[in-house]
Order: sequence, then structure tokens, then C-alpha cells
Amino acid sequence: MDWSEDGFPEIVLAVTNSMEASSKFLLPRSGFNSVQGSEAVLALELDSPFGASNRDGLGAKVTYIHGGEVRTKVVGHDGGNGRLRVTIPVESQSGVETVHVEWPNGWTQEEGIPVGVGGKTHWVVEDNTRPTIVEGSVVGYTEYLPLYSTFEYVFVWDTVYPGESARDCVVFDTSSVEPRCAPEQDVYWPTSNGVRHSVTQNADGTYCHELRVAVPCSPRCDIPFRVVSSYGAEYSSESVESLISVGVCGR
Repeated sequence: MDWSEDGFPEIVLAVTNSMEASSKFLLPRSGFNSVQGSEAVLALELDSPFGASNRDGLGAKVTYIHGGEVRTKVVGHDGGNGRLRVTIPVESQSGVETVHVEWPNGWTQEEGIPVGVGGKTHWVVEDNTRPTIVEGSVVGYTEYLPLYSTFEYVFVWDTVYPGESARDCVVFDTSSVEPRCAPEQDVYWPTSNGVRHSVTQNADGTYCHELRVAVPCSPRCDIPFRVVSSYGAEYSSESVESLISVGVCGR
């Protein structure tokens, strides 16, 4: 374990007997592993406040480059001071150190961390692997499929991460819509009747969500809506309100 939090592991011997309290002896490292002069150490704590992973990132993998080699440490298997902290040595005297974090749910992110000259830098890596809706990506339109005599509302949007597909939904605001134009439901989920839903990855790494709702033919109307993507009960991303222009079937 890295008891001294200098980026290198030590060996700790614990001695316990019935007469005296337990004692710990820290064996010094050999000189070639010492952090000296202008070398620096990063002490990283992971934080997943929205529940996409466990709050402290227990089990997350932190990958970095040291001595020309790619190395990985696992959160929860490297600290001896009661804190879920990963300490890594950095070779650059100053600048930005890049670390790659794989969270327990398998999603990954890169973090650029400013490093000073010498000493220890404490840094909290916040989990940003959330299904945030990409601004400007939300589209709503209608489509008539004559082969199936089906009229559909089609909603498409992108997110930075996929989220939980079962929590995708489209929410209509029918407060200002004439009754003859209002959809049968205010909210449509992937499990709602008449809904087809898919999530695919785009070439740029974002995720495309498509939700299709089979509905009866309706008069020409503009209906306000917004889309929502979520991960767990703690985090959801909601788009700004848009309009879907509904037309007569086949026109």
C-alpha cells in the first residue's frame, strides 16, 4: 500500500500481542523509488455524485504513464490512511498530466490535471460519464409509413454517454394545445404501447436516441415537447422545449 502517499508502495508490518497495543512499522523504500527534487506526486480522489458509479469510485481503474510504461492502479486497493485515494508519481516538472479513468460501470473518461513543480497535488476527479443531451441535437418530426398504414411521431437526440435506455422519454406540454391535437399520453417511454426505441453510437462517440410513437392521423398542429435521458434515479438530462409540427397522414 502507499502509506506515505508519495506515489510508490511501501511495506507495512503490523505487530500485535495480548500485552501491548498493535504497532506498525513502515519499511523504507529503496532510493531509486524516492520522489526527490522537482518530481511531483498526484493524489487523486474520485467522486461520482450522481450515482453513475458508487460515490467514491471504489473499484475504478486509473491508468497513467510513468517511466515510459502504461500503469494502472485500482481505487480501494492502494491507500492505507482510510481514504479512497490513488497516488501516482508524475515525471513532468510542471504542466498537465493526463490520466484515464475507467469507472466501475465500464464508462471511461480522460482528465487533464495541472501539476506544479515538486510536492504533492491533490485533485478530485468528478465522474462526468452522464447521458447529457447534446445541445442542438433534438429533432421532432412526423412520418407516414403507407406500407403499414402507420403514422408516427419521430424524436431523435444525442447524448454524450448512453444512460439507461429504459429511462428515455418524450414529454409533451399539452397545456396550450387544442384537445383535437393533444397526444393520447403526455409522456411516452420505450415500454409504452406503440413505441419503437433504439440507441446507437455515432461516429464521434456520442449516442443517438430515437423514439417513435405510433399515433392516429391528426389535424395540422404544433405540439411542444422535450426529451429526457437518465442514469439511475439521481441524474437526468432534459432538453429545452421544442415543437413537433404534426401534419395530415401522407402529406
